[in-house]
Amino acid sequence: MAAYPEVIHLSVRINDALTVDEDYYCGAVQPSGAVYHIQSASFLPMTTVTADAADYRTLTISDGTTTFGTLTTESTAGATWTAGTPSAVTLSGKCEIKSGTSVIKIASAHAGSTGAVADGHLAFVLVKRGA
Repeated sequence: MAAYPEVIHLSVRINDALTVDEDYYCGAVQPSGAVYHIQSASFLPMTTVTADAADYRTLTISDGTTTFGTLTTESTAGATWTAGTPSAVTLSGKCEIKSGTSVIKIASAHAGSTGAVADGHLAFVLVKRGA
């Protein structure tokens, strides 16, 4: 029988006010010492946010030190977030989380005087390394 990798699906609720910056954290999965790779991440907005050069929102995914990927509504680097339509996060590097010691950090930051909301769910697919 073929061995299948251990896969974890994780969803984090993001809900910011217009001009507020927030950090969200996901505790590492168990068992302690296992290493997981973030295979994919996508944001499912509940509120439409139009791409704009001055007033926009950026989500940055990291382990608190190393950035794994970003998603933005800044008009030259990103796109509009449409309610109910997933937006994939482009990930780069190893994107590894060590359970028991690492966390996934989502930094939600606004730019501009009026800002933009981040209102939705950020979903991750994690695959256990070596499985």
